[in-house]
Amino acid sequence: MGLLTITGGRGKGKTRFVSLPETIPLELTVSYPQKINIRTTTQWQILTGILPQEAKQDVSFDVEGNSINVSEEGFISVISQGVSSLTVVSVRNPVLKKQ
Repeated sequence: MGLLTITGGRGKGKTRFVSLPETIPLELTVSYPQKINIRTTTQWQILTGILPQEAKQDVSFDVEGNSINVSEEGFISVISQGVSSLTVVSVRNPVLKKQ
């Protein structure tokens, strides 16, 4: 993304192209089950959204514990019985996190 500017006056204006940084993510929304039953064979997917919509939608999934695994696409696999916690983080703005 960029911006074209014209500076100067009296017919001696200079045109320059100024590169603008990419749109910064400002809000993160996440939807996933709070509890998963190991006996259920349903496949779960974590749904994420970043605002503004023009910002890159890249997120990472950090899992603590060893009872679940999460793919890069956000699909949850149950590995074993136990407790795990999941944190979703915006790649472009790591301050945005949801647990």
